[in-house]
Amino acid sequence: EFSFGLETGAATNGDGDRVYDTVQPDYDETLSYPVTGMGAATRLSDKLILSSANLRNAETTQEQAMMRGAMQTLERQMIRGTNFDASGFDGLDDFISSGEGSIDVTVDDGTAGVEDYENAVRTLIDEAAFEGADLSNLAVVCDYDFHKNIRESITDVVRYEPMADQFGVSSTFEYDGVPVFRSNAIDRISNTATDTAETKAYTVNLDAHYLGVLQETSMRPLARLGPQERFAVDFYGALVAEDDGAHISAAEVTGA
Repeated sequence: EFSFGLETGAATNGDGDRVYDTVQPDYDETLSYPVTGMGAATRLSDKLILSSANLRNAETTQEQAMMRGAMQTLERQMIRGTNFDASGFDGLDDFISSGEGSIDVTVDDGTAGVEDYENAVRTLIDEAAFEGADLSNLAVVCDYDFHKNIRESITDVVRYEPMADQFGVSSTFEYDGVPVFRSNAIDRISNTATDTAETKAYTVNLDAHYLGVLQETSMRPLARLGPQERFAVDFYGALVAEDDGAHISAAEVTGA
């Protein structure tokens, strides 16, 4: 950190040059990322495989279902963290409770209008930007009801502003130049119990947060133990937050 008056009282060496105190930056344990494994196994009987040969292939259908389930589990774990699965890696909720993230907006769904949700997302973006996040790297992720309320509040010109898809997912619109994603990994506001407050929207710095992968989601055949095909799907990785969640600004909504 910069300070003034360094030369005041500074020592000198044998040549008469001043010698200033220096601080050597170092890493600490907060910059370590625990890697967690995730997997599932299933099996299909030979009779099912043979009987489905002339219809939809049972093996292909099961493989697609397993891969889709893996992606949904990863999405839920990244957003909800140990509130989704305590055995999984830390997620956005964990960076709020034990990191530098914060809940900066509270909305009461019983009394709020759609414009209150628009104001909430503006506050989230401003708070993340104040903490140093570059808007070009920022995104908002929220539940479907939060997303719908923002769309109802803003004008059609803003709502349908063309934008490129990110990660192959359409965010529907940009707000103040920031893409707004909706995710069914977050429980809908309409399903939230009365007077219960839950986090429904987050800002994420996509430059500082990423999925650190040691092994991509892979499908592996298992040994046959009878008249059936057995296989497993596994993944090894961690959600890496290089800012310890400092750019995560969240909105809490109280159910009506």
